Amino acid sequence: MQKEGAGTKKLYHALVLAATEAEAEAKFAEAVKQYYPGFSLNTSLATRVPALGKCEIDI
Repeated sequence: MQKEGAGTKKLYHALVLAATEAEAEAKFAEAVKQYYPGFSLNTSLATRVPALGKCEIDI
């Protein structure tokens, strides 16, 4: 990510549940806009990860 109008850069990594890589990238871009106002993506990579089971956290 890069802050608009500045040289400030941040790395941002996430696992996104989506049906396709394109959908994952779109959700990822929206999350960046929501959680990091003023930043935009300068590159992104989506790679499919096979589902191996169900994770349930009961806190």
